[in-house]
Amino acid sequence: MNSLIVEDFWAAVCKASQDVDVIDRFVVDDSSLPRAASTSFSKDKFKDWVKQFFGEVADLKFEIRRHSKMRTLVASRWRVTGKNIRGSCSSD
Repeated sequence: MNSLIVEDFWAAVCKASQDVDVIDRFVVDDSSLPRAASTSFSKDKFKDWVKQFFGEVADLKFEIRRHSKMRTLVASRWRVTGKNIRGSCSSD
């Protein structure tokens, strides 16, 4: 079930309309989203980062590579390709 939610999330945010406001349907206000090798951030900061990322990458293609499940948690591995149009694209 959780992996289906993750797939729906990525499909709604990245694959279809690239509408970051759809994040509100999937993430509660007091969430803390972890990042690999870094601190976590809030839903609002995550939405800001996604907006910035979409603004920096043209012809974005998003592909889910796999899911890792552990109890109630799901981590997804994905691949993004596109053209860096502003020269400042970063995963930070």
